[in-house]
Amino acid sequence: MGCNCNNTCDCTTDLGCFDPCGNLELEDTANYTGNYTLKVGYLGSTVKVEAAQTIGEPIAFPLSGLNESFTFTAEILEPEGESLGFIKFTTSPVFQI
Repeated sequence: MGCNCNNTCDCTTDLGCFDPCGNLELEDTANYTGNYTLKVGYLGSTVKVEAAQTIGEPIAFPLSGLNESFTFTAEILEPEGESLGFIKFTTSPVFQI
């Protein structure tokens, strides 16, 4: 997920669209057991979403509380604060017909 770049390039991985009432589930697995942080940029401010992860399991964060129709850029941090990189994802409500 991470990349080595400078401030002039776009290093975000676009993960696509997710239900805002569900979870953001990554393909990457946790390197450590503990609380991981999703630092989400939203309209000039930062929202932090923390979730407990287990070593070897896919990393996931709950999306409840985030805007239901927005494209976010976020950084994923391990328990010790090490960055796993930047991602982009979009939330969009799911309608039952």
